[in-house]
Amino acid sequence: IMAHPQVLKQCKNNLKKKYSKLKTISGAGELIDTAKAAKALYQGELPPTTAILGPKTLTDFFDLKIIDKDLQDDKENITSFLLVQRKS
Repeated sequence: IMAHPQVLKQCKNNLKKKYSKLKTISGAGELIDTAKAAKALYQGELPPTTAILGPKTLTDFFDLKIIDKDLQDDKENITSFLLVQRKS
């Protein structure tokens, strides 16, 4: 699961509870930008096993599917996060 470091912090407990066996990583360089990471996944520049944690609008721009939603630990948080991956 790839995401910006702050996003990973905001979803830490839910990711640990739901996806404890998956590795979480922050994108490096330009891939720290969630939209650029989603684009790289869409273009096949990231392994198809990569999931991006970010806003729903990613699915509007790239052919990605939502595999989970509302992963933020604090439900009062107004930022929404979705887990998306490339369609097979």
